[in-house]
Amino acid sequence: MKVFEILDPNRFQPQDIEQSANDKFDQMSRGTDQGIEKLGSGLFGTAHATQEEPGTAYKVVRPTDNLERDGYYQYMKMLASHAEGSNNRYFPKVYNIEVFKSSSSMMKFTYQVEMERLAKFSTLTPEEMLQIGNNLFSNFEGLISDQNSQRRDRRTEHQVRDKLGFGKEKDRAEQEKMKIQKQKVLWGAKGEEEYTSKYKRAIEDAFYEAIKTAMTPKQSRVPGYKGPATNIKDPELKRALIILRGFIAKSYNDPGYNYRAPDIHGGNIMVRRGPYAPQLVFTDPIV
Repeated sequence: MKVFEILDPNRFQPQDIEQSANDKFDQMSRGTDQGIEKLGSGLFGTAHATQEEPGTAYKVVRPTDNLERDGYYQYMKMLASHAEGSNNRYFPKVYNIEVFKSSSSMMKFTYQVEMERLAKFSTLTPEEMLQIGNNLFSNFEGLISDQNSQRRDRRTEHQVRDKLGFGKEKDRAEQEKMKIQKQKVLWGAKGEEEYTSKYKRAIEDAFYEAIKTAMTPKQSRVPGYKGPATNIKDPELKRALIILRGFIAKSYNDPGYNYRAPDIHGGNIMVRRGPYAPQLVFTDPIV
């Protein structure tokens, strides 16, 4: 168990190294423990845990030539310097960061972040996702319906409507039964498992869209900007999104910042498991 959960901003000062940044990246990715557990690997880095600290994740970021253009580095730096960066439940608990600067390669910088180990958002059941969504957003069921609508094949929909007799007079109970059956047919005839899987994806997409909308500043150049979200029920979530929106907005106005934008998907939102309902955590929400 880690004691310190407030990251010292001085930790962001790069340490000079003689080896190349690529060699340092490879060294950190392997870890020092023979029994490391690989948690993931992507375009920008890798993540692992160790036998010594199984509840801690080590994220190692691939070499870059400019930390000012590194969205994850800037996000970590913002959390370390912000008064609410360490006490808002929606932000990750970051224990340490080590930044290295090489003089022997063009891609000079690489770094490692030591933080709490979290679970993937996709590990939640549809029931858990619904419970969280309804607790956080006032119109979550409507957001799911919007995502379902976007997934429908219009040509198949007309065929199903004819097959199920939509448009004819039916009592309310029968209509509700037909709607459920309609969704299953629209999404394929492979049974309940496929229906559940696609319904779960619709719930996930509803989360991503709701959070992205709330994070997007008014002056954004994103097409179809809908304005700031007003459907958030949890004050702490609202505060976290205001902080993120302000961080993004600053990149539009300050020439010293590079352009930032929300980067919301299943790899950048995770969950903190505990004795109560799972807690959403924004691990890497900005690009």
